[in-house]
Amino acid sequence: MIRKDDRPLSSLCVFCVAFICSLQWITVDSQTIYRLGTDCGTTSTITEKSNTQIEFDGRYDGDKVTSGDLKYQQCDRIIFQTKNYDEPDARYNICISPIYFKDRECAVTLDFKNSLFASPLKSFDCQNRMDFKFCVSNGEKLYVFLNLSEGKSFAQTTFLFRVVAERTDEPTPVLAIVLGVLGGVLLVVIAAIIFIIYRRRNKQRHLVT
Repeated sequence: MIRKDDRPLSSLCVFCVAFICSLQWITVDSQTIYRLGTDCGTTSTITEKSNTQIEFDGRYDGDKVTSGDLKYQQCDRIIFQTKNYDEPDARYNICISPIYFKDRECAVTLDFKNSLFASPLKSFDCQNRMDFKFCVSNGEKLYVFLNLSEGKSFAQTTFLFRVVAERTDEPTPVLAIVLGVLGGVLLVVIAAIIFIIYRRRNKQRHLVT
């Protein structure tokens, strides 16, 4: 049971916990997974806080890519770009690397480009090692194209890739400075309130005695 005199301290503790949780909410992004062959016409904007992946399951995601129907013509690609609204001049590389890649028939190739009609800068297929990593430099978009080989079954093909934005310049510590100042002010306010509360308690005890 909380005594009446301890209620201000309890309220301060609740406020501090809420404040810390709000800071965590600011700095963490939820995971986003795109499916090649299912998420059609997708352009994703990512930052260094993004948690982004690309997956493919041939049992469900390959039909639109091979259908030849014009309305599905963009189901074989996903485009990534970067944008930092707090720091417009921030510089990023966009990088992609495999988490797993299962393709027994070698029926799938991923082509990576920096523009729609350019030749592939790099490709990934069943011959590549799992330590593969490819990046496009600052200001460029990453185009990921899925190619399915004719005459080969991709029904058992599955893969998962991670896409990240890697910052290449020194970040301006604006957010860190702001949070540091807020944290310092909060600590000073808490200390002052606690001091006042205990000082009033001591006065009341002297009056009683």
